[in-house]
Amino acid sequence: MALTLYALGYTLLAISAWPVLLGGLGWLLAGLPTASPFSLFLANGLVKAGLLLFSLRFVIQVSLPNGLGDRHLRWSPGARQAVVREFSLILPFALPLGFLIGATASGEAPAQAQTLGRLAFVLLMVLSVALVFRLARRGGAFMAALGQKGRNKVVLQLHFLWFPLLLLMPAAYALTSAVGYHNIALYLEQRGEQTFWFFVVLFLVKELLLRSLYVAGRRFHLEEALRRREEARAQRLDPGDEEMAAISLELPEVDFEQLSEQNKRLLRAGFLFSAVIGIWSIWSDLLPALAFLNETELPFHAARVVDGIHREVPVTLGDLTLGLIIVGVTVLAAKNIPGVLEIALLQRLPLDSGARYAITSLSQYTIAGFGVVFAFSTLGLQWSSIQWLVAALGVGLGFGLQEIVANFISGIILLFERPIRVGDVVTIDNTTGKVSRIRIRATTIVNWDMQELLIPNKEFITGRVINWTLSDRVNRVVVSVGVAYGSDVARAMALLLEAARENPNVLNEPEPIASFEGFGDNALNLLLRSYLGSLDNRLATITALHQAINDKFRAAGIDIAFPQRDLHLETSAPLDIRLHRGAPAAGP
Repeated sequence: MALTLYALGYTLLAISAWPVLLGGLGWLLAGLPTASPFSLFLANGLVKAGLLLFSLRFVIQVSLPNGLGDRHLRWSPGARQAVVREFSLILPFALPLGFLIGATASGEAPAQAQTLGRLAFVLLMVLSVALVFRLARRGGAFMAALGQKGRNKVVLQLHFLWFPLLLLMPAAYALTSAVGYHNIALYLEQRGEQTFWFFVVLFLVKELLLRSLYVAGRRFHLEEALRRREEARAQRLDPGDEEMAAISLELPEVDFEQLSEQNKRLLRAGFLFSAVIGIWSIWSDLLPALAFLNETELPFHAARVVDGIHREVPVTLGDLTLGLIIVGVTVLAAKNIPGVLEIALLQRLPLDSGARYAITSLSQYTIAGFGVVFAFSTLGLQWSSIQWLVAALGVGLGFGLQEIVANFISGIILLFERPIRVGDVVTIDNTTGKVSRIRIRATTIVNWDMQELLIPNKEFITGRVINWTLSDRVNRVVVSVGVAYGSDVARAMALLLEAARENPNVLNEPEPIASFEGFGDNALNLLLRSYLGSLDNRLATITALHQAINDKFRAAGIDIAFPQRDLHLETSAPLDIRLHRGAPAAGP
């Protein structure tokens, strides 16, 4: 991410020379004590031209090959080429028109200069309409590039809404100026320009956040891959081995679409809220009608401190609106911030996956709790106002909701005490599986048939649970073999140990053990006890051991016994043997 910020700084530095020169010259002219009106008009034009040059050059520089959008943000080549082509085409015309508009914006300019400024303003708005049409029309190169790989579906679906709006805004500004309301047109155009560049900056910030989240996620995958490789080496190689076996390390390709849906949803929500706040800030001077929200009183009151005195004041529609906004922000934050906390912070700390899950879950509950408190305080709800509600909830909890509360408290205990963690393999009520989620009411276990079982949290606190991976992931595999009577038992036990030592998943410490368990009805019973480093390859290891034992016993001539039965015939008297001839077949 540091390289991306460095590239952004280099981009700003590369385009700043001429804009800074024009803007600085205009600022110096405007600051002269003896500046004439002509000097002030010239200064305003230079500042306007400098800002316009900086904005257009920034978009072009970011979209150039090997630029920030290409090397770091992975923008589509078609979209970048369209942006560079269209903005480069409009730049030579926009710069002098912007200078004339800025120089004649003052009401003190001569009438002829103001007429020239209006003409320049109309021409610049016409160029803006042409730019929007050529760049954002459906079927163009830019829109086709945006639709690649199914991305930006919302933008494409709402094309019918925002495309005409972008065309009508500069056209309306030009018409307003042409009919004589030039100052109003300038004011609206400045707000529209500020809105446009606000969205450009907001989009760039979103792309940089996507980049940072992806880099953090890719670093996490790299660390996990390295950890798995080291574990595989530790299991497969003896301490005395000098050569390390080559174990492949797979890294994902750069693709922002691989980001989790939670992170994408959080970024979309942040983009939406930032857009609303930005539009409100830019256009707030034109929206005085929304003041009625604080003037509309609702038919209930709340206790507030007014001038240091507690008073009962009416709750307004503005309070209710703010409370609903807080609830909405809380819901989005509770759903998405734990995921960002996981990627941005927790993965950098020496914590296992279970600890990280517990922290993110508790942070989710904490955010929800604070959000509810803030929403209530916005509406003026105090403890004295909701005592009856708490009393009613207490009665309900005592009768019908005690199981739900018990499961909720048990879930909190599971997250704090951590007798089970996400990723642990547990056995409860003859059901074995891996813990995938620990929620408020129930814990989800995925068994080996890939079935998701929802088990109430209380069962893990009050019942008997086997956690195969709580403090040590080492587990034992027992293979039972019966050899025929008369077989060489010592040779068979040696072959069992040989099969175990040759398996790469079997640990050298603790050592595998072969034992002669006893004399069975049909076989001499042998057992092989070996240990695995984890449960990941347990089934495959058992299969490999069975195959190896069968091959070694066959090569050594040792028979694996099977149940036999002896049939005894009574011979004290002659056997009665009778032959029956079948009936002859009927003729035709």
